[in-house]
Amino acid sequence: MTTIISKRHAFNFYGILIFVSLLFGGIGSFILFEIADWSQKGKTDLAIGIFVYLFVLLFIYSFVRNTPAITLNEHTIKFGKKSFRLKDIEEVKLTGKRYFRYIFFTYMEATTLVFKDGTEKVIFDSVYSNSHKIKSFLKQVVIDEKEYKPYQVSKIDKKNLPFEPKEYFKGNPFFSFRGIMLWGFILFLSYLSFFKSFPNKNNPYVFLGVYGLFWFVLNSWMMYFFGLTKNYLIVKNHYFLWEIKTYKLTDIHEIVYESQGRSPNCMRIITKDFKYKLYRAGTLRDKTWIKLMHQLREKGVNVRNECIPE
Repeated sequence: MTTIISKRHAFNFYGILIFVSLLFGGIGSFILFEIADWSQKGKTDLAIGIFVYLFVLLFIYSFVRNTPAITLNEHTIKFGKKSFRLKDIEEVKLTGKRYFRYIFFTYMEATTLVFKDGTEKVIFDSVYSNSHKIKSFLKQVVIDEKEYKPYQVSKIDKKNLPFEPKEYFKGNPFFSFRGIMLWGFILFLSYLSFFKSFPNKNNPYVFLGVYGLFWFVLNSWMMYFFGLTKNYLIVKNHYFLWEIKTYKLTDIHEIVYESQGRSPNCMRIITKDFKYKLYRAGTLRDKTWIKLMHQLREKGVNVRNECIPE
């Protein structure tokens, strides 16, 4: 019997717990230790410090409680200490956004299980490093009612790609908003470095090199674009020329158009083994996104549009 045990993500679970605990625990400690004389400074500072400590404890409790350890086999699924029978699952939603108020109050990709008694369980993708295995198991055993076998994504023979006609969906890496942000700031740094006086003549070059490189990498990371052939979706980057990722269309479970905070619009590619990759594409206009979406759907690819006006 196949058994899958969830693994909490090193950064998205433990990293967040440690970061929030240290941040707010440090703030609470600072407030308390700065109180030289409680009787003179009043009880307000003491109350604030204790409140911050209580907030940290409440966050840890709530975060762990809502991201329980999961154990799954052909008959049951167990969340923490509570078990459910798989045959009691009434509905499975393998993809989609759900509200997760414990990580910066945001919506995250998740699997939703609804049981016959009305109980609803949500498994957030990024919290578990092997969430794709849980999804694949549920898809095959619960939805398809088949024996579980790990899905193998096709190996791409890149020798055939040059012979497939390609259409690229991209914007201008220099005159798009993201391109102007990138090169405008670098030109501004260059102006400061070469036309303003500094006490140490080496400082301008250090300043330009460090901040300019950081700004270039940050913005280039948000400048992916896409190519489409009869059988493949190709992902490239305007500036990271070595970054080329190819997906066979028949291996794609779903593509999601989404936005994350102040980042540009993104494409999330979810393959049929339920692994995913997020590509930020800051040079594409809305009409380019829509054109690509229509062509993908015509080729039988499921596209979920969460951010582009149609």
